[in-house]
Amino acid sequence: MMPIVPIVSNDIIRNICYDINVNITNKQIDNASFLIQETLLKDTLTPDYYYSFTGITTGITYNSYDQYVKDNFIDYIVSYGVWKHLIFTLSYQLYPDGLRKRTSDQSDYVEHEDINLLKSYIDNFINNKRQELKRYMIDNSNYYPLYFRSKWGDIPRAHNFIIDKI
Repeated sequence: MMPIVPIVSNDIIRNICYDINVNITNKQIDNASFLIQETLLKDTLTPDYYYSFTGITTGITYNSYDQYVKDNFIDYIVSYGVWKHLIFTLSYQLYPDGLRKRTSDQSDYVEHEDINLLKSYIDNFINNKRQELKRYMIDNSNYYPLYFRSKWGDIPRAHNFIIDKI
């Protein structure tokens, strides 16, 4: 298998999610991006179209139809997913004795309720773009046969798996 290449650049992620602090490194964003690609994006596109789209089987070249999908849907879904992922990974750290909240002398940390509110806020953006993508794909199904082909029985998802509380 070829190495995973981020399909959404750090600059695009930072432009879409401008609340991401400038002190968050590109490596942190790349790591989150890889995870989001392999989970949220694959679940959104279905594996057949995902593998084709990410270039794992075809090389990274986009026709005009795929470029439209990338620019109008994928860039946003991945960016919002990265934003959500960073909220958790930068707020908590896993130690051998369990999960701990990170602390700092220079800032106050939000409460669990605030994190849940922000998570729901971002989920709304993700779900909206996933629903828009699904509608677009249905309306233009002749250009995206891999989106509807499912050798594993997967169906494209328009909504996130929701975990209600932390």
